[in-house]
Amino acid sequence: MLNPIGSIDIKGLSSTTRFYKNAADKLGVEMQVLKVGTYKSAVEPYLYTNMSEPNRQQVQVFLNSIWGNVSGEIAKARNLNIDSLNKIANEFNGLKPSETLIQKHLTDTLVYIDEIDSILNHYVPDKIKIVKVDHNTFSSKNRRSKRNKNKIAIIYADGEIAKDGPVNAKNMIVMCNELERNASIKAVVLRVNSPGGSAFESEKIWRALSKLKEKKPLVVSMANYAASGGYYISCMANEIVAQPTTITGSIGIFAIIPNINKLNDKIGLTYDGVRTNELSDGFTTNRALSEVERNMMQQNINRGYNLFVKRCAEGRKMTVDEIDTIAQGRVWTGEDALKIGLVDKLGGVNEAFAEAAKLAKLENFQIVKTKIRGDGNSVSLSKVKLNLEQEMLNNKLGEYYQLFKDMNELESKDKIQAKLMFDLDN
Repeated sequence: MLNPIGSIDIKGLSSTTRFYKNAADKLGVEMQVLKVGTYKSAVEPYLYTNMSEPNRQQVQVFLNSIWGNVSGEIAKARNLNIDSLNKIANEFNGLKPSETLIQKHLTDTLVYIDEIDSILNHYVPDKIKIVKVDHNTFSSKNRRSKRNKNKIAIIYADGEIAKDGPVNAKNMIVMCNELERNASIKAVVLRVNSPGGSAFESEKIWRALSKLKEKKPLVVSMANYAASGGYYISCMANEIVAQPTTITGSIGIFAIIPNINKLNDKIGLTYDGVRTNELSDGFTTNRALSEVERNMMQQNINRGYNLFVKRCAEGRKMTVDEIDTIAQGRVWTGEDALKIGLVDKLGGVNEAFAEAAKLAKLENFQIVKTKIRGDGNSVSLSKVKLNLEQEMLNNKLGEYYQLFKDMNELESKDKIQAKLMFDLDN
């Protein structure tokens, strides 16, 4: 059913990257990049003005994979073939008269919301009362489990991995310890929806989850993405369940250190100081990295990458060379990750619960959600303060705001990152 003047917009998928290279050059900022991974494209916006060929290739591959799954499900549901659906996608039907959408089998009828009851009554016997609920109410009631002494807990790793971020080692360690001690918890599902972040935080979370796994079965359920650090914290699980369209992999490490020396010259800033040792002012943003600093940082990144690959190899029961071949920062969809051994099964969170129950040998169980304890007021106030600062900077800097924002975040974050640098929009 569709509103008579509504629209259905099916136009395929696209991926666009914003590049800061020219803007950084105009400002006099050099983005000093060190990385491991041919496909680790997170750093490209700071180095180039367009996509590298390896990155263009991997993005095209995973877009095709996602669209293949999406278009396949739509075509199956609407009794269309893929060629017909792709033809429809090329016509930008979001701007076409709604009547044409019936002809193209994208909808069955055009009705206003007050006319829906009469249509529902056609399918429901007179003796049955129709009760309307919103989606959240329906979802929570549908998932409500009967009380049971056997429980499966679900942990949410939703957002960036950072010391002070939504996914951090401090909270994860507390949760893992509590779940390990709770005798009624027989298995754990880790729901990951993260592009990654700090390599150090990812390693600490990996350790906490590994210790939990020694005591109880651990199953990962991947949502939109579980990439880079998001895969780091997933790789040790007993089973990994991903959506066909999940973005995962991106096994790689990088660091970006801005050099604002030319910007300082443009605006007339100079610096002077003293130090006690040769590297007391090491890795400052006010000058270019020395050869010693660059070599030290690259060696550190290489060690981080090797450890990342080792963790994946151990968790997936593969060799280091096998993981390295499919790593190098390359991004995969869940569908393709299944083929190369990075995940075990395709499905959603319900399939993950079923796998956890199988591993724990449970026929009946209750699902319990874990909660992170914290000061909600301080979080809210910090968010308000951050929003005000961002609005002021945006007004002052205009088109350069995003570059400034990224530089500011780079200074405050761990230098070594295992992160996917793009967001997924619906």
